[in-house]
Amino acid sequence: MDGVLVDSPRYNKIAFQRVMAEHGIAIPDDYHKRHLGISFRDTIVDVEKTHGVKLPPLMSLSQKATAMQIELLKTDLKPNPALKHFFADIKKNGLKLAVGTASMRYRAEKFLELLGILKELDVLVTSDEVQNHKPNPDIYLETARQ
Repeated sequence: MDGVLVDSPRYNKIAFQRVMAEHGIAIPDDYHKRHLGISFRDTIVDVEKTHGVKLPPLMSLSQKATAMQIELLKTDLKPNPALKHFFADIKKNGLKLAVGTASMRYRAEKFLELLGILKELDVLVTSDEVQNHKPNPDIYLETARQ
């Protein structure tokens, strides 16, 4: 989803740096690039281990970062007309439309709703539904299974 359907990586980086700064942790600019595609859960585990800290619960950190990302995206987000046509062609040809993402479900739904494509999906699989996150293929295997 991120970087493919939603041009969000730069906003993710800004929000993550701001949330971590609130906890006294400086995240370098290249950190996000090295962890692109990794679930938020696994990223927080890495930060805690690397910095020797215990952060607040995952959901509260994620909700704060997501709210920041959405505010940043709202000023810049432009729906891609080609994406709407692509989805229509998929449906017209009787194929199912699915998204598999390392995002948590509530975040994925908010982003896909902002894009106006959530209601088009037949299947949405998120990091909440699989045990092993990227780089493991579990999200994609579950998406294909469904």
